[in-house]
Amino acid sequence: HHFRSEGTVTKQAVLINDSRKVLPYAFNWRVELDGKTIAEDKESGEIKPATTIKESIRFDLPGVKAKTDGVLFLEAKIGDHVHHDKFHFRVYPEASDDTDKTITVWDPKGDTGKLLKRLGYDIREWDGKSPVDLLVIGRGAMVANVPELANLQELVAGGTKVLVMSPSR
Repeated sequence: HHFRSEGTVTKQAVLINDSRKVLPYAFNWRVELDGKTIAEDKESGEIKPATTIKESIRFDLPGVKAKTDGVLFLEAKIGDHVHHDKFHFRVYPEASDDTDKTITVWDPKGDTGKLLKRLGYDIREWDGKSPVDLLVIGRGAMVANVPELANLQELVAGGTKVLVMSPSR
């Protein structure tokens, strides 16, 4: 599960009483980001027989400068039964505006290039030979015996990342 820096996360704790009597419940949760607690809370009450309670868990994420791992820990007690759960997630920093928005594509049909342009990217047509950091192969371009793709294995071995769009709609 992935979230952006300075966003708000909303999850839910589901408590189920599948017994035939009213039971006390208590739960507490804690969120750690990079090993530091950033939020915590607890709730308690009674839950009627054959009832489900959904309790909201909501917390704000701080700004991060690099990809950061986090964990939401939950402990719930219903009657005499104790349950533990963990939810692992990752927080990413906001993308900087100085990111190069040029993508190299090989897109004989042109559909993928049009889509990328609508998403705000500048498109550079691939010459069929030159190594690049990222090569996007357009929708429907991966067909047998295409000369432009003959050295694709060499490019990948040399470090080019390749994203192949779906072969058909």
